[in-house]
Amino acid sequence: ITDICKHLVEKNGIRSIERITGHHRDTIGRLLEDMAEHASAMNEYLIKNLGLTPIECDELWSFVKKTKKR
Repeated sequence: ITDICKHLVEKNGIRSIERITGHHRDTIGRLLEDMAEHASAMNEYLIKNLGLTPIECDELWSFVKKTKKR
């Protein structure tokens, strides 16, 4: 799962990830859907429970992405 996520973050296509990892594209697609649902739930939590605006959530994720590269 970690390898598939890394390839998705690197913007590889589902079929190329299928070739690289040996997992079926349906499995990769389901994992992608699960990740999207989790991200949506996380944004809802941040907006409702912490009172952030959608713009602040976007800035938060941009900050996390930039600091992770370091």
